[in-house]
Amino acid sequence: GPDAVGGVINVITKTFHEGGGGKSIGGQVSGQLGENNLYGTNSGFHADNGKIGLAAGVRVKRSKGYKLPVRDRADFDLRTYSLSVAPHPGRKLNLAFRSGYDQRLFNARNFYTRSPIDSSREQVSAWWNQAMVGYRINDRQSTEFKAVYRTGRDSFLFHPDFPANVHRSNLLSLQWNHFWTVAPGLKLTGGVQSDHLQVHSSDRGDHQYWHTGLFLMAHTVIGEDLFLNTCIRMDHEPVYGWKVLPQFGASYRIGKARFRTAAGRTSRIPDFTELYVSTNLPFVSGGRNLGNPALKDEDSWNLELGMDHSLFRFFTYSVTMFSRKSYNLIDYLLTPADSIQGAGNLEAGQTYLYAQNIDLVNTSGIETEGVFSYETGYALGIRVRIAYTLLDTKSGDAVVSKYVSTHSGQLLKGGFSLSWKSVHLYTGFLWKQRDPEKAEAINATLNDSYTLWNVKLDKYFLDERIIATFQVDNLFDETYEDILGAVMPGRWIHGGLILRFGAQD
Repeated sequence: GPDAVGGVINVITKTFHEGGGGKSIGGQVSGQLGENNLYGTNSGFHADNGKIGLAAGVRVKRSKGYKLPVRDRADFDLRTYSLSVAPHPGRKLNLAFRSGYDQRLFNARNFYTRSPIDSSREQVSAWWNQAMVGYRINDRQSTEFKAVYRTGRDSFLFHPDFPANVHRSNLLSLQWNHFWTVAPGLKLTGGVQSDHLQVHSSDRGDHQYWHTGLFLMAHTVIGEDLFLNTCIRMDHEPVYGWKVLPQFGASYRIGKARFRTAAGRTSRIPDFTELYVSTNLPFVSGGRNLGNPALKDEDSWNLELGMDHSLFRFFTYSVTMFSRKSYNLIDYLLTPADSIQGAGNLEAGQTYLYAQNIDLVNTSGIETEGVFSYETGYALGIRVRIAYTLLDTKSGDAVVSKYVSTHSGQLLKGGFSLSWKSVHLYTGFLWKQRDPEKAEAINATLNDSYTLWNVKLDKYFLDERIIATFQVDNLFDETYEDILGAVMPGRWIHGGLILRFGAQD
């Protein structure tokens, strides 16, 4: 979506973290109510008797939705359930298993198209399973095997007069990692990853492929201040062949300042949607997304330089400069039907958001952040955070695309929090500047900038075992869009109650 540059977040939950065996039990039950018939819960528990650990969670969030410029409302019904088990057979062996189910039903009007007849609704469900077996060989070596199986169903109804597009997808991912401590200042991680992806779709057809990756990483510590991270990875796709992806990172500490740098190559093959969306339909009305089976894979080289500094005991700041050169970047470009080769299912005289490669895209920018945190002797805590991002993207071609053209050029965000005894007040803001854009067919406009303010108030009771919370999102009722045509919510008031029990960590 807009403002997405790329990256990976690796989340390791308690169940899959090496260790366990300690006795504990805890959890929380929460309830939420708000405007637009909003209600939900985010509740769960974890327990461990020293021989086996269990955890379960339920998250539900439903609303009839805020009003859209047309007659519809942006309703949604989101539900997630999960259960995990971690036996403790011994100190050297680590086992874990998780199963979860996620279902989402929501109004998707103009999420994907600029068609005036778009009245999209989407229902997505997924069932995923994860398993891990880890073994500590000795003090210097350990190994682990991970497996993931995910199956999903996506039903997309563009308009009641057209049949729904139904997609069924399967993912099997297998990964082996081995860890070595070669010397006190040198650690290595190597492994193999293999993924099988498969889709059966009414509008994309049936497709599958295998992906394989080999990698070796080294983490080196020289003295007390210099840290080096190097990685070499080789990935293979049946259509795009082998890719060698080197990565390098370093940081050096001087006094209270840490200087850091990172560089590397990344690659991404087009997904099934970018390749085939709407290509298997007998007729595609104007303004809709259209896949391109001839897409090339993306390639990028990235470089960043930064510094983190503790100026005073209560103030820290960071500055990061970055540059990314992308080749064959994939995005959806407005394209006339008569310019799209090999597609006989299009409406003459109309334009489409057609997936294409942009030959060369240079993205550069700077990120800065400052944090002031101070606690007085009167149970009063103050924290202020300000972050600013300046982003500039230039393309070799003068193109108007769905995502690259609409990301923010400037982004200012921050927050102020005040804690006094059992009361916590937080105020956050975001200011975004980007190039304006209009789509007359759907009477939509992306303004050149907008500002959002949110306020949250928490009150703690019984040693923080009970928390009453009250929140106002979009405090000043700003009208804005992040994707052209997809109107975002105005002011939204909601609150809730959280009950905690047992151990909390």
